[in-house]
Amino acid sequence: MRTYLSSVALVVLLLGSACSSGASIEGAGTSPLEGRWQMVSFSWNGSDQAVELDGNTAVVPFVEFGEDVSGNAGCNNFGDNSTVGYDYTNGSLTFDDMVMDASECNSGLMETEMALSKALFADVPIEVTIDSDSMTWTLEGHTYEFERSAGG
Repeated sequence: MRTYLSSVALVVLLLGSACSSGASIEGAGTSPLEGRWQMVSFSWNGSDQAVELDGNTAVVPFVEFGEDVSGNAGCNNFGDNSTVGYDYTNGSLTFDDMVMDASECNSGLMETEMALSKALFADVPIEVTIDSDSMTWTLEGHTYEFERSAGG
């Protein structure tokens, strides 16, 4: 009976260890990115801009992080097309194999989409700073400001 309990304890310990290491895998578990983030401003083409519905975007852009990553860039929806989705390590964010709709959008309302698309499809890591319910991405001289959103 004692050997049986020891074996069960070992199996539970190994499973628990495997599960806890899975929580730190990209896009899963306790990532500070987890949840829905609404883009509120960005720098693009040398100027800082607030996100303005019907001004520089058709839809208020958002990014939602969980096991996968998805959202809307201002007109078109996007998401990951892989099992990893994204990697967030030591304040550095990279996306893996992103896909985006190709809907026709009003060209006057595409500035936010073009800016956010640059980050989503970047070949270099994005520097991320998270402070309570705000998040800043910095990429090649461009910045993207987000606020945590209740989403839905």
